Amino acid sequence: MNSNHWPEAMKARLRHAQYYLGLLNNLDELYSSDGNPDSLAVFQQSWDQIKRAQTWTVEFADVDKQIAELCSFFPDAGAHLLNLHQNTADRIAWLNDALHCARRLGNRSLEGALLGSL
Repeated sequence: MNSNHWPEAMKARLRHAQYYLGLLNNLDELYSSDGNPDSLAVFQQSWDQIKRAQTWTVEFADVDKQIAELCSFFPDAGAHLLNLHQNTADRIAWLNDALHCARRLGNRSLEGALLGSL
């Protein structure tokens, strides 16, 4: 499905998910490179929106390849921060959701990485 034909609300949710995935990735890189305490603080402030974005990608992953790709990237984008913040059950759920999407997309290298994280 071409995202140009989506309703505006769907396009807005896609932009939301893209933004928070990118933010999660940037914060995780900052945190993992030097333990930047500001990155942890921003992560904690953004946590509800990050969860909302990831949940949306899970719910709509079967609608479009682009959404499935976003879903498949969330666990790795925040690997260090998520390991600190998520309980084991939530971490496994995010990894399984991402794994489902990686398989659906035929991304074997990502599938292997996600299986390794499980």
